[in-house]
Amino acid sequence: MIHRNIPFLILIAAATSSLSGCATPQGDTNAEKVADVQQMRAETLEMVYNKMPQMKDTLAEAPGYGAFSAVSTHSIIMATGNGFGVIHDNVTGADTYMRALKLGAGFGAGAQTVRAIVVFNDAQTMHNVLDHGWSLNGRAEAAVKAGDIGDSAAIVIALPGMSIYRFAQNGVMVGGAIEGAKVWKDKELN
Repeated sequence: MIHRNIPFLILIAAATSSLSGCATPQGDTNAEKVADVQQMRAETLEMVYNKMPQMKDTLAEAPGYGAFSAVSTHSIIMATGNGFGVIHDNVTGADTYMRALKLGAGFGAGAQTVRAIVVFNDAQTMHNVLDHGWSLNGRAEAAVKAGDIGDSAAIVIALPGMSIYRFAQNGVMVGGAIEGAKVWKDKELN
């Protein structure tokens, strides 16, 4: 019965609210924040290459890719998340710093730190994301596949022009939600 789990859910909700502000670049200056994003990208790529060595070639051959870090929380009926990342253009070598936000509704509880790699399959999709941002809602058509990669689970989301490889870094999430996500340029760091 759900009423027996209410104290557990309240505890999870309290814990998740303390994590929700953690998904921003750290530092006092823009240079320190950029260095933090670059460090996150290096750590994410190292993790992905250790689990999926073939990704090194995939990313090198793609027009570009993004590396993101986010904290997702779900407290009772509301799912939220925020994050940051960088999109690298393999043709020009340019980096563009990004922000991310997730909102959703559905029953559940938990907090999870996730890392993601976005592989752009064509340059036009990457430039559209850079120029106009990107959003995904619960009605968007996407192919989702969950599987074990090395010692952790990954979710691969195939969308037109891009694939997103999402890795749970730590935390636990119980339940599900209809979610929407938005990614846009970080005006402060670009």
